[in-house]
Amino acid sequence: MNIFYIVLFTLLLLGIPGIIIWFLILPLKKSTEKNIIFAITILISLVVVTLFIASAFVPSKIDRFIETEIVEVEHQINRISPEYTNQTLNAETIKNLIADSKQIRSYFNNNDDVNFIVRVIGVNAYISYIENFCENINTYLNEFEETNTPFTLHNIFISLKDQSQTPVLQTIKIIEIIIIVVAFIAYLAILIWIMAIKKGWMSNSNNGIVFGENK
Repeated sequence: MNIFYIVLFTLLLLGIPGIIIWFLILPLKKSTEKNIIFAITILISLVVVTLFIASAFVPSKIDRFIETEIVEVEHQINRISPEYTNQTLNAETIKNLIADSKQIRSYFNNNDDVNFIVRVIGVNAYISYIENFCENINTYLNEFEETNTPFTLHNIFISLKDQSQTPVLQTIKIIEIIIIVVAFIAYLAILIWIMAIKKGWMSNSNNGIVFGENK
């Protein structure tokens, strides 16, 4: 989701509860229900806005995370054979080097400073592209040759990182849509709750909240 839509939906997620509070909750008579519904509306709005804004930054965090881990993987390889990741290699050699996706996954999962969502979404997307690369290595080799890009480990790692951003963005978009839908369902439930209070379907008594009219 681009910046415009992020700002737009953030304003909506804040504006709707703001309108509900100002025009519907504050005019209610003082009661336990009013305090509860006011607190819940504030809590829901804070949670959904925080989650929505945080999700918008996940793709860039994943990109930086994958880039950092690529540098670490290359460092480990170059320690054994200096500048090996920048050497042009044949398809079979490349395939043998990166075919073990479990080993590469272990490098990425050793970073304890990265949160769970970034690791799960980012690593899974990147590893799936590595596995696809090994299964279709000749296709990738032809693409590199067409663009006159040296078939090196470094270039392959970076190319796969760029390609893995597509499923990452799609996943985050789905998460953002879910957050928005859940938020609007919650706001709708709050509106129904307010209507129930105004209509007298819910009333406060010593025994707690009572549904229906008192007799």
